[in-house]
Amino acid sequence: MSPERQAYLSAIERTFVTLRGRGFMLSPKEVALVDRWFEAEVPARVVIRTLQDGFARRSQRRQPPPSTLTYFESQIEVAIDDWHRKHTGAPTTSSIEEETPGTQVSAAFDVLIAASSSPQVEALLNRLRSEIEPVDDDVDVYALTTDLDERIVAGLSDLLGDEERSKMAQASRQAGMSASSMSARARARLEAAELARATRAHFQIPSLSESLA
Repeated sequence: MSPERQAYLSAIERTFVTLRGRGFMLSPKEVALVDRWFEAEVPARVVIRTLQDGFARRSQRRQPPPSTLTYFESQIEVAIDDWHRKHTGAPTTSSIEEETPGTQVSAAFDVLIAASSSPQVEALLNRLRSEIEPVDDDVDVYALTTDLDERIVAGLSDLLGDEERSKMAQASRQAGMSASSMSARARARLEAAELARATRAHFQIPSLSESLA
């Protein structure tokens, strides 16, 4: 799997699992669905925004979260059609600016900073944003945000107390142990994802990839 495809899949998978509140990865059928969107060059942000809106609507109606990504397939296809219609014809200058990876990442950082309730977290996010090298227009924004999300989680972990950090690490290991049928590599990935999710939840901030406009 190419790095671009992996970053695309990871961004959507992480969003769905986080919004659902349980589970750790997509099923083979769901991965195939995401691959179809990737091959069609559908921006991951279109899928992610539709998932966020869909979960929000169900929450407002006090309905349980769907158990599979395929539940949202028709809604996502509608969003894809809307996106295609909006992007036919010559783009305007403003739309070009909105589509650049640099402005997308900067806007995502704004979302995280607005969500942070701690001066230490805000300082961390501002520092990491200031350290980003100039972003070329052809860079894969989801590969970039995946790397930045890892750095953000590492920084957030440093802000945790020793006891809280130990509890989270233990909980993530237990999650890995509960998936004994998985390969060692898959369990390690699961544990890392669970630890990252718990760390972000503790500080009540989303991931950058979830915050892409």
